Amino acid sequence: MITLSSVGWATYVADFRGAEFMVSLLSSETMIETPQNIEPENHIKLEVDDIAFEIKGRTCPNRGHIQKLLHFGKTIDEFSEVVVHCAMGRSRSPAALITLLAQRNPDMEQEIVNLVYEEAPHIQPNLLLIELADTELGCKGKLINAV
Repeated sequence: MITLSSVGWATYVADFRGAEFMVSLLSSETMIETPQNIEPENHIKLEVDDIAFEIKGRTCPNRGHIQKLLHFGKTIDEFSEVVVHCAMGRSRSPAALITLLAQRNPDMEQEIVNLVYEEAPHIQPNLLLIELADTELGCKGKLINAV
């Protein structure tokens, strides 16, 4: 199961759910330490700001971030407990969650996005992360259109 969280609840949720994996999408200044119950190699830290275009002094999402996420996604099996979080749990982490689900479930972009919005109607996935994921996964615009 994949649980979406804000940074303030991420460690608690990881402990409560018995998570084995964590995906953190935060700026370098706000990145958290790996929770005690998660092995360091099972915690991917993507240092990225919640922006959709280059801003001086900020880290814009890029292809490398998505490639790292997808590589990490290959290490997670369908029975693993995973916590995906960003600062508020509204933009970067939902985009990462959708990306991981799309990676595991090809050609189900609309169903994935519908499910995620049903469970978390407050989200606003970072569109640049979604565009990058769409390209890397070869979705041909289906993931972008679904979001």
